[in-house]
Amino acid sequence: MEHITLKKLVKKDLLQQIWLNTDGLVSDLDINKKSFGEILTGNHSWYSDATNNMEDVRISSFAKVLGHLHKMSDLNPDKLASIFSEGVLDRADLLTYLSSIKEKDEYLKEIIKEHKIRFSKIRSSLDKLYHQGKLEEDDLNRGYNELANILDELERESNG
Repeated sequence: MEHITLKKLVKKDLLQQIWLNTDGLVSDLDINKKSFGEILTGNHSWYSDATNNMEDVRISSFAKVLGHLHKMSDLNPDKLASIFSEGVLDRADLLTYLSSIKEKDEYLKEIIKEHKIRFSKIRSSLDKLYHQGKLEEDDLNRGYNELANILDELERESNG
């Protein structure tokens, strides 16, 4: 597995978690994504596309989503902050770590072993996307398979 692919997997899962948490707040409004997007931008598909494709949108665009959620529901800032759950912050921390190290690809198994619980959560989270063919890029599909194989191998080593 390549270092860049591992970072892309973590980033994909990070974005997925943020959008799932955001969608949870939108669904609390008893409004569907399409209607929320229409009210938000006048374009019914923008929000749906962004969440369904787990897009890495601009901060200003995401701030508009947060502002609109706050306005529509009178959510307090603590409720809006729930988008950045412990899982989201953990994945962000892992992505920062992976971005800061300059390890060669051959050491990635050791890094995965060192952070086995975190990568197991990411694998579990991305499993549905993988099986639905929604990881989109070939390198992400290969990376998911390689991550799954490494985690399975580490599990066998710890049990055997």
